[in-house]
Amino acid sequence: MGVNTPDFWTLNQTFESAGTLNDVQRLLFRDAAHLGFSYIACCNHVDPIKTPSRAVMMTNYPTAWVNHFSERQYVEICPVMRLASRQLTPFLWSGDQFLSTLDRTQRRVMGEGSEFGLEDGATFPMHDRRGVHGSCSVAFERGARDPSALNQIQRLALFAYERAVQLGGANEPDPPRLSYRERQCLRFAADGCKDFAIAQTLGIAEGTVHNIFRNILRKYHAATRTQALFIAIKAGEISPDGFINE
Repeated sequence: MGVNTPDFWTLNQTFESAGTLNDVQRLLFRDAAHLGFSYIACCNHVDPIKTPSRAVMMTNYPTAWVNHFSERQYVEICPVMRLASRQLTPFLWSGDQFLSTLDRTQRRVMGEGSEFGLEDGATFPMHDRRGVHGSCSVAFERGARDPSALNQIQRLALFAYERAVQLGGANEPDPPRLSYRERQCLRFAADGCKDFAIAQTLGIAEGTVHNIFRNILRKYHAATRTQALFIAIKAGEISPDGFINE
């Protein structure tokens, strides 16, 4: 399992070139399969069949499960969607953090999902700047988790979800502007530089770099640097050609 994922710049260009929602979905499903994930759902937290206008719904979950989920109105109690709506950080379905939130009914829902081939998985919350809750989930066999592949699919899903929101006609408010120093740090991070290397290049303390990233996450309401990088690229704060001046 696992292939090399394109860098942030290439991902942005790839999904920006997708002209329709079907194009976005095709790219997402293709790359998820290359990473070893047979099933993926990148969507707003809505009924998968009775999907509201402008809602994002990209999934290749088994049709029988999608119908089952919709018929029983599980969108109201789905434990994956409920936890993803409350937090920004990713979680594993088999992790203690997730399992500790389940009541008897929710455990039954997860058990039914496993009967349709959704044995275990991971979920990445996708809260857009409209305040709309969404997430990307990938399913895999119990015990078959690949941390590298999960990190890569999170990147892919961020770009796919954002492009789907754009193509759906939704307008998101602009994120807060970053300082020049914050953009510098993010630009180096986009190229894979670690905090120590960034500090050496900029002539500042490594602890200062840590604090700069903490402030960026706070401004963007982001849980991870991956999310912050994504937001900065989409906002035009950083680019592969250099920094954006004030």
